[in-house]
Amino acid sequence: MLAPNPVVDKLTISVDDRIDRIQIYNIKGQLQKEFQMYNSNKKKHLLNLVGLKQGIYIVIVSNDVFQMQGKFVNL
Repeated sequence: MLAPNPVVDKLTISVDDRIDRIQIYNIKGQLQKEFQMYNSNKKKHLLNLVGLKQGIYIVIVSNDVFQMQGKFVNL
C-alpha cells in the first residue's frame, strides 16, 4: 500500500513481507531513485522523495521471493 497519493516529499509503503529493495521509475521507465533495505522486516517504510520532479511514478518493491508494483503522483 502506498500513502499518501498524491505525494509531497514523503511516501509511506506498507507491506506484510520483508523488503530488500524499493525502486522508483518515471513514466518513461527510467530509474529515478533506489533504496536498499537489507532484509528489513519493518511493516512500514517512509521514503524521502524531496527533489523528485512532479509527475507520475511507478514504484517496485521486491525481495528474493516477490515483487509488488504500484503507481503514485508526485506533486
